[in-house]
Amino acid sequence: MNLFKALYWNQYYELKQKGKAHVARKQGTLLATIATVLIIFGIFILLIVFVPDFEKEMNRFLRRSFGRNAGRSIGKISALLLILIIYPIINFTIGSSKSYYQNIVKLSLLSKDEQKEISKKGLKFFISSVIIMGVAMIAIIVKTYIL
Repeated sequence: MNLFKALYWNQYYELKQKGKAHVARKQGTLLATIATVLIIFGIFILLIVFVPDFEKEMNRFLRRSFGRNAGRSIGKISALLLILIIYPIINFTIGSSKSYYQNIVKLSLLSKDEQKEISKKGLKFFISSVIIMGVAMIAIIVKTYIL
């Protein structure tokens, strides 16, 4: 079971119990996009923290592209750009209506215990993406203020 499909199943499984199964596909797509962006930024930050040459080259590139005082703007622009790229990719691949409903039908045929396990797997995937970003942020704080 693919982690993204497990995340979609988690949304369907949780929202169906609340009578909101009709929004599960949209929520799954949003969470899959957010998880992907968090993982990408987390890895990017960890590269900056632990690979000195990567940090130097990135600083050089950003200064040439945006000047010296554009730090926040770069972050906002890159996050928005990444979301605008990743959301449609997810929405038209694993989040397409056909793929989503095939996944839901397939998983609905499983036992309740298996459904619950797959739902937990999807939730763990999302939480892991948040943890990766959290670890990256802690690493950058430690590097900046302690080392």
